[in-house]
Amino acid sequence: MFDSDKATVIRKRTLLESRLRRWTHRGVHVVAVDLPGHGTHLSSPFSYARAVENVGTLLAAVGPAVVVGLFLGGYVGMRVAAEHGTHITPVNRP
Repeated sequence: MFDSDKATVIRKRTLLESRLRRWTHRGVHVVAVDLPGHGTHLSSPFSYARAVENVGTLLAAVGPAVVVGLFLGGYVGMRVAAEHGTHITPVNRP
């Protein structure tokens, strides 16, 4: 039986992975994060505060980084920038 929810997850994961491959081929170190309740953390209930804290903790461990998020990840990224701004590397626009 076709599971449309699973197909949507697969499409999103495939889209994200293709974008990540483009960056890594350009020599950019990329870390993809599964938020609580998503990807490899499906069994963990989603909490916006927990997602922000998890990403902030990761940034504290890996050092300053550019944070990019799609959809929910974009909202989490903006909150991470507000709460953990010292771990964010700004993107300079021409």
